Amino acid sequence: MRSIFLCADGLDPKIQEFRERNDPLGKLIEPHITLVFPFESDLSDEALIEHVEAQLVTTNSFHASLCPQPTVDSAYAFFSILHGKNQILALHEHLYSGALAQHLLRCPYVPHITIGQGNAEQVKRMVDEATELGIDDTFSISKLKIERIGDCGASNLLKTFYLN
Repeated sequence: MRSIFLCADGLDPKIQEFRERNDPLGKLIEPHITLVFPFESDLSDEALIEHVEAQLVTTNSFHASLCPQPTVDSAYAFFSILHGKNQILALHEHLYSGALAQHLLRCPYVPHITIGQGNAEQVKRMVDEATELGIDDTFSISKLKIERIGDCGASNLLKTFYLN
């Protein structure tokens, strides 16, 4: 499986520390905003890279911020993106065109950074704890990565794009 995500550069380190304690993927992949969710495809890595590169032609780096209150969705706790959300939504739509159109999930897309996974009680506790972290909610987005997801969720980097 492969996926595509934005890197949250300069994100408050307390968020990564929290992820490492509460998210099984916290030690396997850096804090990120998923743009294209994990997918299986016969599309070659080279064709995928070309598709992404074509979609990034007019994309510049930008600043973003997190909503101050974490959110719960099913078995996940996360911070939604506040400032920068429109740029992320547009990039999400562009990437799911052409070669990736068939992989678009038919559910609402909410740009976010996951901070934990668990059952309902665990996730509620995580949200309460994350609310008390006192994080700096601003960061920048200057990189997009394509990964191949390995055994146990490990991220194997295929390509990094640096945004203008």
